[in-house]
Amino acid sequence: MAETWPGGPAPREQHNNWTIIAALFRDMAHRQPQLGRLGQHIFSAERMPLLDAVACSDETVANVLMGLCFTRQGEPIDYADLGIEQLGALYEQLMAYRLKRDAGRITMASNRLSRKAASCYYTPGVLVDLILQETIAPLMQGRSARQLLNLKICDPAMGTGNFLLGLLDYLSDAVLAASASNRSSFVDTDQTVRNLVLQHCIYGVDKDPMAVDLARMALMLHGNSPDAGHLDHHLHCGNSLFGCWIGDAVETIGDADGFTTLQTLLQSRRRAAAAIATMDATTLPGPAGTQHWRALGKANGPLEAVLSAIHAEHWLGPAPAGDRDIVHDLWRGRWGNPVHVLTGVVPVTEQRLVRILNRMNAVIAEERFFHWQLACPGVWLEGDGEHHGGGFDAVIGNPPWDRVKLQQVEWFAQNCPDVAWAPHGAARRRRIAQLQRLQAPQAVAYARAAAQATATARVAKSCGDYPLLSGGDLNLYALFVERAMALVKPHGLVGMLTPSGLASGKTGARFFRRVAQEGRLKVLYDFENRKTFFPDVHGSLRFCVFVARKSPQESPQNGDRRRLCRDALSASSSPVAGAARCAFRLGSIAELKDPERRFLLHAEDFARVNPNTGTAPLFRSRRDAWITTGIYQRLPVLVNRSGGTVRRPWPVTYRRMFDMSSDSHLFRSAPEGDGWLPLYEGKMMQAFDHRAADIVVNKSNMFRPAQQRLLQSSEKASPERRPRWRHYVKVDAKHWSWPDSWVIAFKDVTSTTNMRTMIAAILPRAAVSHKLPLLLLNSNISRRASWACLILANLNSVVFDFVVRQKLYGTSLTLHVLEQLPVVPPGRFNIRIGSTSAATIVRAAVLELTYTAWDLRAFARDLGHRGSPFVWNPQRRLHLRARLDALFFLLYGITDEEEIRYIYSTFPIMQRQELALYGHHRSVKVCLKALGTLQRLGHGPLSQASALGA
Repeated sequence: MAETWPGGPAPREQHNNWTIIAALFRDMAHRQPQLGRLGQHIFSAERMPLLDAVACSDETVANVLMGLCFTRQGEPIDYADLGIEQLGALYEQLMAYRLKRDAGRITMASNRLSRKAASCYYTPGVLVDLILQETIAPLMQGRSARQLLNLKICDPAMGTGNFLLGLLDYLSDAVLAASASNRSSFVDTDQTVRNLVLQHCIYGVDKDPMAVDLARMALMLHGNSPDAGHLDHHLHCGNSLFGCWIGDAVETIGDADGFTTLQTLLQSRRRAAAAIATMDATTLPGPAGTQHWRALGKANGPLEAVLSAIHAEHWLGPAPAGDRDIVHDLWRGRWGNPVHVLTGVVPVTEQRLVRILNRMNAVIAEERFFHWQLACPGVWLEGDGEHHGGGFDAVIGNPPWDRVKLQQVEWFAQNCPDVAWAPHGAARRRRIAQLQRLQAPQAVAYARAAAQATATARVAKSCGDYPLLSGGDLNLYALFVERAMALVKPHGLVGMLTPSGLASGKTGARFFRRVAQEGRLKVLYDFENRKTFFPDVHGSLRFCVFVARKSPQESPQNGDRRRLCRDALSASSSPVAGAARCAFRLGSIAELKDPERRFLLHAEDFARVNPNTGTAPLFRSRRDAWITTGIYQRLPVLVNRSGGTVRRPWPVTYRRMFDMSSDSHLFRSAPEGDGWLPLYEGKMMQAFDHRAADIVVNKSNMFRPAQQRLLQSSEKASPERRPRWRHYVKVDAKHWSWPDSWVIAFKDVTSTTNMRTMIAAILPRAAVSHKLPLLLLNSNISRRASWACLILANLNSVVFDFVVRQKLYGTSLTLHVLEQLPVVPPGRFNIRIGSTSAATIVRAAVLELTYTAWDLRAFARDLGHRGSPFVWNPQRRLHLRARLDALFFLLYGITDEEEIRYIYSTFPIMQRQELALYGHHRSVKVCLKALGTLQRLGHGPLSQASALGA
């Protein structure tokens, strides 16, 4: 090439370089055995037939070669020095682009959805090492070198294989160490050990063929294996979430001839699998092993066709009665031996069956169903199809973190931006309908993607493989975790990197509760991304290292259980039966070395702080855990569903009014007559403040067009000033069904890193966004405004907010989180403080904090106040809130000054703002002074009736 292009510009129309490269690749694929099977496979034209039909110009080839051989700074690239990190980064970047036809040219366009769909976010090595340490190290304890080589460990979503590469190093080092201590004769070199580990221990699956090729290449190079052909038997391209077991074929085929054929294939398979399973783990593969694998492949081919057809039938979903009858007849042998029909031995003439088989084959090719029992001989016991015996010793990995449901805005942002830029959901649906009427390619592609997502969700929910984690809004990582639990041996371990929602979310509650309460949870380390671990993923994302056993351990005896409950918050990091090593809100791996950050939690600790769901809390430190669990011992939760009856200390119910997406067709920019009310959105409200901000529309912001403009104190000084809304909605009795002209609302969208997390206020009669959930007082109780004051003060107290921060993983304060928060029961407000009651103090403060504008006149009247709104005074409001905080510290049983200061310190933004304004943390000072006053006045039960009526 250098001779044909001696430094000058490459010819535009000649194809000499392309011809030379094509010939070189053909030579590598067919006449270079030293490359091994993997090398020949990579250069085979069969994998990319399009390349035989095109020819690139010399100019294009020259530019490509320059880009491959030199950095942007002109330095040559030495591919011999590239490691798996560079290969993984390369794959990740490739997935960030898609081919695009533009004015007759094929170009590369940025496509973050392609990368997201392929889940191509390379796992940092420190996280891989941590999972290996917590999952694989316990399995290796006390094993000889030979026993270590009998371990079988799988990554079902391996990507480019970085977990498997770490595993290769980890196991190889352990085998070398064990052999050195036992002076094993079969281990002679590091290369031998690595090849033995590759041959016997490591398994991986991925749906993306490119990822599988890169993983195979990386393992071959890292293992220094001259011919890694045996990796073809351990690294597979397929959908590891969906497939069948041999027993499914045994149950489905009703034809006698077909059943006989099936049994013959199973016998052949059993013989081959048994021979493979008994291969010496201390020897490298030889000709005999090749023969066994060939025999297995011959038996597996027809079995795979049958199992894939069975799963494809399920995937295609409910069919017309006629089609169901045809498929039923297929399995019963109407058109001949069903095994032979599916493998093409018997030709099919029935056109309806041809049509059904074509649909099945299309689904099989698209979804790549993976049948674990066929692909991994020796891992499960070979019988008549049962798969309950056996399994992997461990399943590890970082599975995709993607919702199964197609995300409409994101999809159209990449494929048809005009649709994504629609101002609201209703307009977007109209634009999609227009594309469908025009039969536009985008509409066809969207329909296909939506159908695939729908089928995935339907099969996951109905196939029976995911009974605990297929509810609600499906996410792939949850399915992978439940699949992993099914794939390991009874005493095997699962070590996964997943979003922290696995341990905290309502969807995963049944799964996590069972794992935690049965003592199967071994490790739960929660991390904040902060763009440190995954720079291209949002910094607020939380993820966790989750390690658990498949089967329960023996429960500790009563004495041991009491000891564990007492010592659960100790700093010990040693394994304890029935307890899990936990750490939360970590920003780095190094923080695990801090004994205050890592501690043991027992199943009873999870149940105490989340009695309804049994999910994990979010204790940043042992001190947080100690304070929070103490509160839960003293106070009830808002709604306790853990027993046979539901217990509610407060007479409130949860309600959402208008959904900002599905109800957007009801919205107008101005009222259109009687009954039309402004729509409150979360951005407009702050604690005790229903007019914190105006809504300003920024049409250039596709995803968040509505922005807030905070009202200044000078504006709030006018009691006539109301916030400016962007929508109006017609509200009737079905929307506003309670008797009051006001309502309690709180912000759903929030964060533990905001100035405050729980934000609640009284709103006047209006339409309300679903992101401002409502707490409705039962209509049959009297003095509802007095009850509202107590509830609102409780929600906005700093001690309540402190507990909220121990429970909130994401950015949504959902109902299941709210219900499990500890509240002051109504009777406790009846305590006497000096000559008054706690209820009276709360009511007076909340009235002054809330009634600052005329639009809440009805609320003030219901409290017996007939005067004008109170003047907006920020300093006065700070004092009122700090005094309320003091009262609630007393009611929550926290009176130690050091603990109060510590709780306030967990709200750093509030602290910084007050330091800037006053030179000290004024809220703490006022609160402690008020608490001292309350304690001097004394407190005890009232001798009169309930203070709510005072």
